[in-house]
Amino acid sequence: MYSKFHSKQKNIVALVIAFCLVGAIFMPQSSFASDRTGMRVTSINLPKHQYIGKGFWVKGYVKSDYKLAKVRCGIMNTKKKWISGMNFIKNTSSKSFDLEYFDSKIIFGKLKAGTYYYRVWARNSNGQSENLVTRKFTVSQIKGSGTTKPGSKIAKGKSVSLRGYVKSKFKLSRVKVGITDNSGKWKSGFVVTTNPKSRNYNIENADTSIKFGKLAKGTYRYKVYAKDTYGKSKYVVNKKFTVGGGAKSQNTNGSIKKGGFRLKYNGSVISAIGKQPVSGPCGQYGMAYSRAILDGSFPLKKKYKSYYKQLYWEYGLGSHYAYWYKADGSPVWYSTAKSCYKAALSEVASGKPCVINLHNKSTGNNHFVTVIGYVPGTTKSNVSLKSFIAIDPGYGVVKYLRDMNYRNSGNPECVFFD
Repeated sequence: MYSKFHSKQKNIVALVIAFCLVGAIFMPQSSFASDRTGMRVTSINLPKHQYIGKGFWVKGYVKSDYKLAKVRCGIMNTKKKWISGMNFIKNTSSKSFDLEYFDSKIIFGKLKAGTYYYRVWARNSNGQSENLVTRKFTVSQIKGSGTTKPGSKIAKGKSVSLRGYVKSKFKLSRVKVGITDNSGKWKSGFVVTTNPKSRNYNIENADTSIKFGKLAKGTYRYKVYAKDTYGKSKYVVNKKFTVGGGAKSQNTNGSIKKGGFRLKYNGSVISAIGKQPVSGPCGQYGMAYSRAILDGSFPLKKKYKSYYKQLYWEYGLGSHYAYWYKADGSPVWYSTAKSCYKAALSEVASGKPCVINLHNKSTGNNHFVTVIGYVPGTTKSNVSLKSFIAIDPGYGVVKYLRDMNYRNSGNPECVFFD
């Protein structure tokens, strides 16, 4: 009886140890609850794989059995050193702290492509401190280099030489080069799909397989799509063109006209999109206006009851945040408002809309508008916010920014569209 009893005890102990080991292996390492300090995190939102320029919602709670003294939240490099300007400390004396306090301070969209750590640290009133969260995450970036594109109008039977590179911060798992019809459906026989298994892909590899000269008259798009091993993707090229006809391009020489300039577009399409019905989705509406001008249309999909819902889910992925890449947009941040406005002026002078941010003095909020032109007398040396003509999502119509209660943003940004 004695030996059997001890044998059972040994088996129970072995099972308990195995269970603890399995728990240690599979317990999420991104969160921490410390018996030593009595501190923990709850309802935490954790970054995983981001795309460059994309924001992140900092939220969650630090809770403690004792009063908290300090909470630090932010981003670290691969050596787990805090990045300047990307981490902040808040003194507190409560037992619960809302991490959303840091949301407007930690700008994930400013991070360069690479690998980082997201950390939450806290100290209680007993002087005990703990790293409550340490989550590794990546910021992807995929871009084109030296890519050639067909002209806006090419003659039937004319060939196009495909050149350039797709470059990625991380290994590419899929690249698709080819032609779609105007609705976006890939054309059979005009597509090359490959898994590069490297950070670079030479587009010339697809050149002999895609015969532009065999296209019938019509409107098409030349696209280069790429996805990295973390699942982040981008259309490196998305160029509309016509074979055997098409609309004339707008001010293609890119010169700054003394008498001012304004893009031409179908106003009824912009009217159908309308204005933002609530505060927040101005960036998404700016994206829609830009695509409508570039594409000539912006249809409301059958599964959505309104443009607001369509933009909320397709451009905001279920939020009011503007995921620029969903509309083939690429955001660029500038050190000064002047340099941002010069870039916007050049873009609209080349015949393409762009989106800029500004500060709405009436509401105190950041705001996005779609730039479609500039007033007479504008030059690169004197360009300012008041120089631009824009479609304002707050109104859904064209506004001269000189007449609006806006001022320069403290974080100048311009979004360009392919």
